[in-house]
Amino acid sequence: MTDRATARRVRCRWTAALAVASVTLLPARAEALPRDTWVVAIGNNHGEPDDVSLLFAERDAQEVAKVFRSLADVPSDRIVQLADEDADAVRRTLGRVSAAIRAQGSDQSALIVYYSGHADADRLHLGSSHLTFDELRSLVKQSTAKFRLLVVDACRSGGISRVKGVTAAEEFRVDVNTAVAEGTAVITSSAANESSQESDRLQGSFFSHHFVQALRGAADENANGEVTLSEAYAYAYAETVRSSGSTLELQHPTYSWEVKGRADVVLTRPRKNTTRQGLLRLGNAVTHLIYEGGGLVAEVHPQDENALVALPPRHYRIQERLADEYRNYDVQLGSGQTVALADRHYESIRYDRLVRKGGGEAQVIHGAFVYGGARGQVIDGEGVTPHLNVGYTAATRWFTVEGRVRLSRIRVVDSQNAAPRTHDELGLALGLHRFIDLESVSLSFGVQGEATWHRQRFHGNAAPPDRNSTSAGFGAVFGLEHPLWEGLAVHAEGGPATVLLKGGEVEGGRETRTETRAELTWWLAAGGRWRF
Repeated sequence: MTDRATARRVRCRWTAALAVASVTLLPARAEALPRDTWVVAIGNNHGEPDDVSLLFAERDAQEVAKVFRSLADVPSDRIVQLADEDADAVRRTLGRVSAAIRAQGSDQSALIVYYSGHADADRLHLGSSHLTFDELRSLVKQSTAKFRLLVVDACRSGGISRVKGVTAAEEFRVDVNTAVAEGTAVITSSAANESSQESDRLQGSFFSHHFVQALRGAADENANGEVTLSEAYAYAYAETVRSSGSTLELQHPTYSWEVKGRADVVLTRPRKNTTRQGLLRLGNAVTHLIYEGGGLVAEVHPQDENALVALPPRHYRIQERLADEYRNYDVQLGSGQTVALADRHYESIRYDRLVRKGGGEAQVIHGAFVYGGARGQVIDGEGVTPHLNVGYTAATRWFTVEGRVRLSRIRVVDSQNAAPRTHDELGLALGLHRFIDLESVSLSFGVQGEATWHRQRFHGNAAPPDRNSTSAGFGAVFGLEHPLWEGLAVHAEGGPATVLLKGGEVEGGRETRTETRAELTWWLAAGGRWRF
């Protein structure tokens, strides 16, 4: 299948899935999680002996528990975390939680069960023990909670990155349409024939990371301060597909939603629950990378501009990835505080600078420039010559290649030697430069060679015939550049140059002698540069 056909198929699957989510999962109203809500977060990095150990499954479970505690008002004594436990421990825990819900006797209760770890065709791998998906579903179904949500981040092996479920087997089938209890929703991290992948950069699985960021507010599409189940799923779906697009295998989360009355459920309220959190108001609807210390803690792509994301009160570095540049912010976020990026100072880094530093996504940044300048005397009597430069640049990590066309014209009246003349030059130059990017300026140095065509036209009575000749020049280049906006920059450069040219002497209207000589001179140029 061609790349174009593959891309079209992926776009169709994505569009179809989001369309289903928007039609099926968006009811007329939304209900908050009941006050009597329990969360069971299960994470297990280890599976069967042949399974490759995961790095972040247990951490994913901790993050899910943390976000429901801080942003959904679920009390700590109703959040149960299981790390590196076997299947019997999971059975006992779900049985104990179901008994507690039943003992409350309330019809306003909810149970949220999250699992991250290994699996094969039909069972979870909890160390050397197993729990079939049918049994897990049954344990959740048996709860008397009014609303039940099961989130499973696991699947079979595959892909280039570390994946969840490393036993080559049949598809991990999550068939929830035929035997799901009323009031139960199920979300899985991938389709039946796909792998759920971990990311070292995100320090977690693609799906769980984006699911948590959705609950923190990134999925709040209507900006009402509440994140519903349908919003969280739609966001996690889109971002998981986007993130896994950089691997060998795309990953498409799935869902089943069978709740009586089809009322959506509010999972978190990021704006309300800020006692132990701060709110970060993002800017443009583009990817934001949020760092704490030296590590990435969140990759957020808000649905709309000015989205609010709840985060623990700490010092963060935020990178806003616009189409032409990165903007870096330093933010100190306090409890109950709202910080808007629009009100903060930022450092703007153009992509060409990132390419030169080895940090850009592109391999080459292209540009164009127009400079005016002058060159020192090369031919006796002509003095300083003005010139115009028009050129093209290609910046890579290691160096910048520049090609340019130089045009110049000077009219000379030689009082000692008769005939006035007009001297035109057309030069073609190629340069190799190295840029050093500082905070507000860039310094550059390099070398440049030029081949030039000369035409001298003599004027007046008894003028000698016009002369055409060529020359070659080479020299060093030193530059200074200051960025302005939208890829525009002011650039100045210059340096010494040696010109090899053929000269001649004219007597009585005739050329009597020619010779090739080297002339040492200088040149300067300045103007505007645009990178695109």
